[in-house]
Amino acid sequence: MSRLICKLVLTSFLAIIPFTPAHAGGAHVAVTGPHADGFYHVETLDCGERGDYGVEVHAEGRVQGTRRSSVLRLVPTSERGLWTLRPLRKPAGDWVLRFTARRHGQTVTTIAPLGRDGRIGETALAFGGDGRRECDHALALMAKPANR
Repeated sequence: MSRLICKLVLTSFLAIIPFTPAHAGGAHVAVTGPHADGFYHVETLDCGERGDYGVEVHAEGRVQGTRRSSVLRLVPTSERGLWTLRPLRKPAGDWVLRFTARRHGQTVTTIAPLGRDGRIGETALAFGGDGRRECDHALALMAKPANR
């Protein structure tokens, strides 16, 4: 009986490893907006503090059934770790912003869906990849009639 309990405890422990707090608070990107200045505000964060490291930004979309991707450029502000991003001009279709940061040997991607009004929706983090698969999934969900 105790052998079975040990196996169950070990299995439970191994099942939660990918979701431990070791991932929390690491390098990632937070994005909000658009704000009163008309821009999205993008913060590069490392352990809860603003960090100054590079981020690749892409707009991933689906317009009339055709998949689109564009590279975007962040503009640094006078504040460390704070960037601005110009919103897409009246985007047709469904769009997601993809922010990929590489820091401390890890890759973390922030996926930020855009509402029809251009506002940032609830963001999600993807660890260990460039986030393209997660963007495809988000775009598929956005295309469903219940989400319109």
